[in-house]
Amino acid sequence: RKGRRSSTSVGYLKGAKKRANLKIQTRANAQRIILNGTRASGVEFIDDSGTLSTVYAGREIILSASAVGSPQILLQSGIGDGTQLRDVGVELTHHLPGVGKNLHDHLFIHLQTRLKAAYPTLNQMLSNKPRMGLELIRYGLTRRGAFGLTSTEICGFLDSRESGSRPDIQINYRPFSFDYSSEGGFVFHPFPGGTASICFTRPKSRGEVRLLAKNGGTCLAIQPNYLDRIEDVQGMLFGYKILRKIVNTAPFSNRLECEHGAGADAQTDDEIIEHIRNHAATIYHPAGTCKMGNDEMAVVDDRLRVRGLSGLRVADASIMPVITSGNTNAPSIMVGEKCADMILSERNQ
Repeated sequence: RKGRRSSTSVGYLKGAKKRANLKIQTRANAQRIILNGTRASGVEFIDDSGTLSTVYAGREIILSASAVGSPQILLQSGIGDGTQLRDVGVELTHHLPGVGKNLHDHLFIHLQTRLKAAYPTLNQMLSNKPRMGLELIRYGLTRRGAFGLTSTEICGFLDSRESGSRPDIQINYRPFSFDYSSEGGFVFHPFPGGTASICFTRPKSRGEVRLLAKNGGTCLAIQPNYLDRIEDVQGMLFGYKILRKIVNTAPFSNRLECEHGAGADAQTDDEIIEHIRNHAATIYHPAGTCKMGNDEMAVVDDRLRVRGLSGLRVADASIMPVITSGNTNAPSIMVGEKCADMILSERNQ
């Protein structure tokens, strides 16, 4: 809104943080859920001074720490697969084998383009410090200009299976191109360029989040198993070839000078697959590690309650049995909204 990306902090906390019944504890890490029998009764956390504290719940606890953090906290609480927990020295409090399993994520790959000099992009604007300074001033005064744009200006969906059912490929285009820097950021190219990307949005590969034996079972191993299934490899290959077809078709091809960077020389399917395996990266959409359901690997029920326990719910992307076919931010907010509705409806009964 008005050139600024929203967030749950802006949309929810900003208006609620002054409420007398709300206390926000920052710079604190939740360590484990305290169980009293089969009821969740409190949470242990460590603040930035290293002090371990405990808070107790009068009614219930809502765990919303992401598809990585939520299973980690459950596992550190002894809630998970009994054999795995005992192997890392964590006392079992509640056997729930699905905790941390079913991890899946959205993987994407770039195709960078160098455009003809007559077609400038954000590269020229953002690699020129005086021009960037003017753009910052413009944004501060009007919320418009380069810094008022989203990073992705074009987005589309298509079906790699060509079955006409549900899309499984997301295509993005950004009006800039870049190289990653050694410091972890990126550097814009000095020439006009753009970045096309594809993401396979319905991955079949599954990984897991699990504890390691180090430090009493508080170290985490994240194994995403990207491209473990051939369907995911074929989907990424299909999407990459579609990207290449688009940039080499008019009117885009009229502005294209050449492909640029890694992958430009990959022509055969085997070469493209090797490029994908070497350069594809996460979009940071992990999901599924505390999945909803009624099978033996489900972690929460259809009311987001942890199965076999009372007083404990999970509300984040970890409860998704299957990841959404688009970005996970809005669906995760929806999960939180639905959780709130469920709690209020139960208390009003």
